[in-house]
Amino acid sequence: MAQNPAPSIEPMSFYGMRTYANQANFGFLSESWHLVMAPASYESMTFHLKKGDQELVTYGHYFDDTPWPAFRLARLQYPAPIWLEQEGEYVAEYRLDGKVISAFPFTITKKSGGDAYNPTTAWSFKTPIDRMGQLHVDQASDGPAMISFMMHPAAEGIAKGSNFVAKITHNGRVMGVTPTTYISEPHNQRYWTRLHFDGPNGRGEEFNWSDLAKLTGTIKIDIEIGTKVVRSFTYTATAPGTIKGHPRSELSYSPASGHYPPRRIFGETGRIQMHHVWWADSK
Repeated sequence: MAQNPAPSIEPMSFYGMRTYANQANFGFLSESWHLVMAPASYESMTFHLKKGDQELVTYGHYFDDTPWPAFRLARLQYPAPIWLEQEGEYVAEYRLDGKVISAFPFTITKKSGGDAYNPTTAWSFKTPIDRMGQLHVDQASDGPAMISFMMHPAAEGIAKGSNFVAKITHNGRVMGVTPTTYISEPHNQRYWTRLHFDGPNGRGEEFNWSDLAKLTGTIKIDIEIGTKVVRSFTYTATAPGTIKGHPRSELSYSPASGHYPPRRIFGETGRIQMHHVWWADSK
């Protein structure tokens, strides 16, 4: 009998991987993934990188770093960077027993600059979730609500060393603004911050699940750099504790390899939490 829901890889755990964008070739190191609805055994899980009909890389030999009944942190046993010479569109596939369970397309482009004595190279890494965000929280422990999102500062004209804040509003009323978060790298990567109530210097109490669960109507989270809104995520709560999910998180979403799970693992080994997730597209 087929497992329902089917196993899948949480997208931000792939797209948020380490990248090397200032080398002669583009490189990435995808060391671990959040495997959702993990089967009892996944020793036959393999990673495949494709460009068109050409299969470039195949890896296997995974091990489980942190056991979890249905959600596991899967790691490649011998991780090493993958280096790509050619620009273009690629697809990373995860397969279980030869069947694709998750597929992640991305595009890389190369820009050369400098001069003959000091040439420079910068790669652009574009993904389907570049304008998406995750509202996520550990409901079981009444943990703080968080927002995670992808951002490519260099491509968006955002200076390295800038700071962003996340502002949460409920039915048009500002509830809080987070402390600032430093933007450390120019390349595309995942950023996250905990939501806060209003307070002195933006350091009010953390906005927990019990606070989020009381809200009905429209919940909006804006990511701001100075006076500019760079991301805006809107959620709808039809009843207390009931936030509408993204269509890609529906179990019926097709193809299943493009499903975005409504759960994720958060934290590091020894301090891992299970978070409920609500995806949203930025307006």
